[in-house]
Amino acid sequence: MLAGREHVNHSEWRVFVNARQGFAAPPSDEYTIRRDYDSLLGISRSLPYISQLAVFPIPSFRETLTTSVHMAVKIQTTEGQRSVQLHKIPNILFGKLANRSQTRLFFPRLYVSGGLGRVPQPALKNLYNKVIRPTINEILPANVSHWPVSYEQAFSQAQDRQGQLHHHSVDVPGHYIQEFGREVIRRCDQDRDLKGAFFVHECRGTKDATVHNGTFEFDREESLNDLLRDYDTENMELGEWYVDVALEVHCPGHVLQWLEDGHWNVLEELFPL
Repeated sequence: MLAGREHVNHSEWRVFVNARQGFAAPPSDEYTIRRDYDSLLGISRSLPYISQLAVFPIPSFRETLTTSVHMAVKIQTTEGQRSVQLHKIPNILFGKLANRSQTRLFFPRLYVSGGLGRVPQPALKNLYNKVIRPTINEILPANVSHWPVSYEQAFSQAQDRQGQLHHHSVDVPGHYIQEFGREVIRRCDQDRDLKGAFFVHECRGTKDATVHNGTFEFDREESLNDLLRDYDTENMELGEWYVDVALEVHCPGHVLQWLEDGHWNVLEELFPL
């Protein structure tokens, strides 16, 4: 690396330092390597859960996905089919699963190039009045009284005297959740603006909750099962799900720095055969 410059007799001399000289990887018995599953991200047109889902009649606009998750999907636009980053497609927070997972609903028909990813109020009204509440009335008629009779009433109930919104949720039981998801998508497909809607599921792991020894297949599977304990894995399209795997190397009393030529070793630890 370039460490300095020196000017001698109208000439410039550059001083370089080899930061790697004399450096070597510590002996294998002096450091530890462990893996962790940081997060899970999936795209589907279903709700592959076995636990209850807390659904929001009035979605929190602050929970709209507006920053990149480095994923794109192909959607049909006025310019033809094109690949669009997820956060640029209009979406809402649809529901939350336990404390670590949330599900958003995306509406590709509402996509406009250069837009902010927000869902307009008329579409939100149709989503609740024509999709969500009729679905509850059909599959959970005994529970329909727990839900606001309309989007307008839900919005009014969510506002306090200062006009601030408080986003309340209503639970859909786990043994009805997959039927609920199918019916929501079916009804969305009958609406011009909501047609083609799809879910994006995001599970954020708690720190160290799924730490494991990546060397052993049993440990890898047990930790992944723990991350997926609220999911019906038999009804997940595996090609549409992505796991963020973290690798931690610890050597007491040392500061470690990755080298580019050691990248292959990192991959071997993350993806053991």
